Amino acid sequence: MIMRWIAVLSVLTLVGCGSAPYQTAAELDPTFESRVELSRDWTRKLQENSGFPMRQPFAPVVIANAVYAVINTGALAQMSLTTGQLEAQWDLGESVSIGLATDGTSLYWGSENGDMVAMDLSGSELWRARLTSRALSLPIIVGSVVYVQTQDGYLVALDQKTGQQLWVYDDGVPRLTLHGDASPVVANGQLMTSFASGRVVSFDPATGDQLWSQNVGQISGRSDLERLNDADGSPVIVNGTLLLASSYQGETLLIDTQTGRTLTRYNVGSRHGVVPFADTLVIIDNDDVIVGVSPKNGEQLWSIDSLKYRRLTDAVNWQGLVAFGDSFGWLHLVDPVSGDLVARFPSDHLGLSGKPVVEGNILLVQGDSGRLKAFSILGR
Repeated sequence: MIMRWIAVLSVLTLVGCGSAPYQTAAELDPTFESRVELSRDWTRKLQENSGFPMRQPFAPVVIANAVYAVINTGALAQMSLTTGQLEAQWDLGESVSIGLATDGTSLYWGSENGDMVAMDLSGSELWRARLTSRALSLPIIVGSVVYVQTQDGYLVALDQKTGQQLWVYDDGVPRLTLHGDASPVVANGQLMTSFASGRVVSFDPATGDQLWSQNVGQISGRSDLERLNDADGSPVIVNGTLLLASSYQGETLLIDTQTGRTLTRYNVGSRHGVVPFADTLVIIDNDDVIVGVSPKNGEQLWSIDSLKYRRLTDAVNWQGLVAFGDSFGWLHLVDPVSGDLVARFPSDHLGLSGKPVVEGNILLVQGDSGRLKAFSILGR
């Protein structure tokens, strides 16, 4: 009975946090001095008294000069990109599991009840589609189709105008999983995504027919915990024809999307997506060590372990620097060439879970307190 409860608690920890069991987080170096000066241009609180911290990876979207952002309580706001001034707000009347996504004319989000919802920019609901379970990753909209992955391992294609289901694929869910937030990508007439099974699969976007699949990482160990192999980070397209995909078991693959053949294996795994630069692939590993890898031969160029176990967010390329947050609310910048930490800035007192969003020279960061902030780099 005791062992059964230990197993149950392990599952709850993994599912709830989306990462490995808790480890003591590294303390920030108090002597650190930023070499890049950041400006916090504006702050907007999306809802007063929003309650407990929102540990879901919410992300704003930008349409023209307007920023739209939502939090788990259903508070949705529209703001000016340049000033942060509130332009409109709505109460969706339900809890939100993931959001937002856009096709430039509509907004999309997933409800805690397992619905995918579309609304126009005036706040009117366009359609609502019931999924097999709630969505934990942002949908993508390509042409007239919305593609979304669900918590129970389904990939669903919905008609962008009506919400009608066009096709569905069931990859199943392992007994123990991190329940990550991978979103599909489209290139070369293919739809590609990662699953909790540790597989990267390519589909015909129109029919859902499987074109190829690759296992990312080698499963080892006897227990369910040791055999975790989620490919949770969203795959990344490089040079239009190559795909980078990473898994929890310690491997990142460079795949030829035309054939599904693995071109290169890198011995660094991650629950995050890879951030490619010209001469460096930046990977945040499962212990929150940031690693720079040569895309040519897989050689490790540098690593940063001073942020270990701080539960880092997905990273982005912002003006040639690697930008990401941590669960303590700090925003960090890394030089991808030297591997040096060049800046940090306090962003949210309750922490950061969502991936930052780049819009031109502006970095949008949505915090777990329900605050959205816009940053710029002085002198750039």
